Amino acid sequence: MISLKKHTNKIVNSLLILFVVISFPSCKKEIPVSKEIARVGNSILTQKELERELKSKSFGKKYKEEFIRSWIETEVLYQKALKEGIIKDSVYQSIVYQSKKELAGAMLLNKIALTDKYLPTKSEIENYYNKNKEEFRAVEDAFVLNEIQFKNQNKAILFRQSVIEKKWKFAILNISESAEVINSFKKKLLYKYQIQPVKLTRVINGLIPGHVSVVLETEPGVFTVVQLIDKIKSDSILPLRYIKDRIAERLKIIHRKIANNQFIEKLYDEFNVHLTREK
Repeated sequence: MISLKKHTNKIVNSLLILFVVISFPSCKKEIPVSKEIARVGNSILTQKELERELKSKSFGKKYKEEFIRSWIETEVLYQKALKEGIIKDSVYQSIVYQSKKELAGAMLLNKIALTDKYLPTKSEIENYYNKNKEEFRAVEDAFVLNEIQFKNQNKAILFRQSVIEKKWKFAILNISESAEVINSFKKKLLYKYQIQPVKLTRVINGLIPGHVSVVLETEPGVFTVVQLIDKIKSDSILPLRYIKDRIAERLKIIHRKIANNQFIEKLYDEFNVHLTREK
């Protein structure tokens, strides 16, 4: 006998991993021609499309080159598949048909999720943490860091000096909107394996909490300054103050999964679902 509950959970788990972003181009204004990056037959990758896909202009040259190569490989394989008649194959058609249904379902759940204003309370976060502390044991040495990356070395040097004189939270106010800033974050918990390059890990490992690193060129044209906030030993419980956001996101996912289950169960009645039991 097939369990409705298990069937429902299977559908929810499948749909939860799909994320849909839809954009509607304006027809009222003339769209400026964007620089062509790559072409495969009639398919073109423009600079604007590349930046949209990467969601930022701050990605390194190496990452962009990898994305472009991946785009080209996808296009040449697709165009060869067209020539080979793959899209007329019954298996392909079946997969496309099933994918359409799953995509439509995912978009429906996404639409509902956008109206969900649930935010975990401080009490809910603390209760979850206290009941599940073992889940938050450090798998290896971890560091809590402030970090900022600049395109310009002199700007990075001036910022470092400002941090030493005024503290990070005041120094960041003066440059948060600067075009020279590539990326920045505050009090972020990172495991040792998540920190790249290796020379940055070595510098951080030698810092005392509160101290600021020298300016490091962590990749060509990227100048990084970090401040160590805290060190956490491997196998110790991660302090709640550093993982509140992580727990809040987990609670949101749990809440949404329960809400989706309840919604789908109601649809069973609405659409008169009937399962034929095997004899």
